[in-house]
Amino acid sequence: MKGIEKKVSIKFYGSLQDFFKNKSSSKIEHKFLDSRSIKDLIESYNVPHTEVDVILVNNKSVDFSYLIKDGDSIKVYPPGYLSERTDVKRLYKQVRGEPKFICDVHLGTLARNLRKFGLDVRYDNSFSDETIAEISVKEKRIILTRDIGLLKRKEVRYGYFVRSEITDDQAKEILENFKLVKYIKPFTRCLDCGNKIKRISRKIVKTKLPDHTFEEGMIFFYCSNCDKIYWEGSHVLRMWEGLKFLLKSLS
Repeated sequence: MKGIEKKVSIKFYGSLQDFFKNKSSSKIEHKFLDSRSIKDLIESYNVPHTEVDVILVNNKSVDFSYLIKDGDSIKVYPPGYLSERTDVKRLYKQVRGEPKFICDVHLGTLARNLRKFGLDVRYDNSFSDETIAEISVKEKRIILTRDIGLLKRKEVRYGYFVRSEITDDQAKEILENFKLVKYIKPFTRCLDCGNKIKRISRKIVKTKLPDHTFEEGMIFFYCSNCDKIYWEGSHVLRMWEGLKFLLKSLS
């Protein structure tokens, strides 16, 4: 026997409208038969719970476990909204201190670019979604991905959907969104594994590098995790110019 059809209205605000092709579509009349959690309702529109901060139902704050009812008026907000209200439940999980990240298997270039800034980013192209979620929970790392399904996993607390599909724009997006400028320490991490690199003497590396790298005053750095040596060649100067240009665009 078919149940009685019910309906709710739901509106998404701010950056949550990015998940809709047409922002006018972010105001919806949703029809349903059986009650469901508001988390399931929100994510049925491909808005991951990791980017939701406040949910108001009939102007009252609720959490993700709330079961929707016929006639509910629902408003969904990202972080940064309703700062004047002290009576709302904040659902967005914010990492304290310097953020740490983990990129999914499709964002290897982003991981490498963020490491250039000295940011702590894990990446391995063999990681499954399950592994990424487990590491995120265990190490309190923010998942960076363009896979909404990964962010919908119930165990995931920290996650961000990377909006840009353009590789060169993604690092800027992350730096801006998470306000990371104060944490930038360029060229302090290995670009391949993310481990911190340390300065080492010329004598140690002399047998491992070609003679033309040993110019006067050259400084060398070493990654003990993957046995890689870095030095200040022309490639570093080019990267510096790129980083300075990006930082200037953020100021």
